[in-house]
Amino acid sequence: MNKVLKISTILILALIFCSACNYGEIKKEGDGSDKSHYYITPTPEGNSQSLEIDTDLPTCDIEQIRLLTSSYYSALKNGSAEQLANLVQDPTAINDEVFDAWEGVSGISVKHVYMLEGASPIDYIVYVYYELKIEGTTKTIPSLDELYNNYSNDMYYVNKGSVSATAYNEVQRKINGNEGVNNLVTSVNRLFEEAVSSDETVKNFVETRKQK
Repeated sequence: MNKVLKISTILILALIFCSACNYGEIKKEGDGSDKSHYYITPTPEGNSQSLEIDTDLPTCDIEQIRLLTSSYYSALKNGSAEQLANLVQDPTAINDEVFDAWEGVSGISVKHVYMLEGASPIDYIVYVYYELKIEGTTKTIPSLDELYNNYSNDMYYVNKGSVSATAYNEVQRKINGNEGVNNLVTSVNRLFEEAVSSDETVKNFVETRKQK
């Protein structure tokens, strides 16, 4: 179901201008209120994108989804099952293997959150372009995930549970017929291959993940 086959296969788990590596309670500017569901400061909406990325997909203009995405990747990187359980639709799907792909990752910088226009049967499909930092090199690893977001009880969650056949077919129709998605995948795959071929530490990191 995931179009981002090459990158997500290597990283197993498989889109905001921030470093999603730190903890922190949410306090929205202006009202000082806390949101216990998320724990990363919300990021501003942005329409710019990396020059290397070729896609006409719009960047996400829903603050809660950008907020969810930041918190989600921070929980993964920091190995926090407790925090991750608060962000996913099905907490029972969380196990130790969920965090295995993030061993050796020293930082995650989420660059862009793109989304397909309009709601789908499972609410929203977003594409997260992020870069991984690892020890021993300044070179980052361009990465792309496809996330399915559900809206429930006034909050968005990452769907890690089963998807109905109807929703699956609708999602596949949207993805397969969307040139912006295909261009995005092609762009990130190209950046990924360039990083692997130009840095021995990155290459060794990726090769190790393939063997797991």
